[in-house]
Amino acid sequence: IKAITGATDVQDNRIESIVVGWGPGWECWILDYAVILTDPRDHSGWQRNDELIRRTYRTEDDREMRASAWCVDSGYLPQKVLEYCQSRRRWGVWAIKGVDQRGAIWDKRVRRGGRPGTQGTFFAVRTLTAKDDLSAHLRVTQPGPKYVHIPDRIVKDHPDFLDQMTSERRVRTRDRKGREVIEWKKVAEHRRNEVWDTMVYA
Repeated sequence: IKAITGATDVQDNRIESIVVGWGPGWECWILDYAVILTDPRDHSGWQRNDELIRRTYRTEDDREMRASAWCVDSGYLPQKVLEYCQSRRRWGVWAIKGVDQRGAIWDKRVRRGGRPGTQGTFFAVRTLTAKDDLSAHLRVTQPGPKYVHIPDRIVKDHPDFLDQMTSERRVRTRDRKGREVIEWKKVAEHRRNEVWDTMVYA
């Protein structure tokens, strides 16, 4: 593993986070997945998320590593997320907002949001490109470049993990002007997709 990244998705009654290790050729390992049942307006749940962000992992060659970059989706409770990320910038924690666009996944333009006097910065993540890229990973069936390693313990702890990872599919549709466009849609409307979202952001 050469680098570790993570991402957090915020819902009305929980915080969900993924930790991913990356190797040569973008081979990746799911290192952790956590569902913190909490009101995200409360401080305690975010403290538990801090523990995940700062967790250390030991590699096979006996190196200790922790996440060097972490995204937190600001689509829900944006003020809370901006304040949370702003005070954790030294850890590489960034507020982001997903946009249904293609282009560079990580938009380098710094945006500002939040209430006057407590504003914070966030970045746009172009989710259509990220999902296109990640779907190519999921089609790889042998360890090596782009292969996604998902340990049995993750699936045991989160039985719907694989269903969530494959909760969306690429579909062809047409825009208002009749032009063909590629979009990502849920396979089933009721299926949860936080695993997919956090993986896209990570």
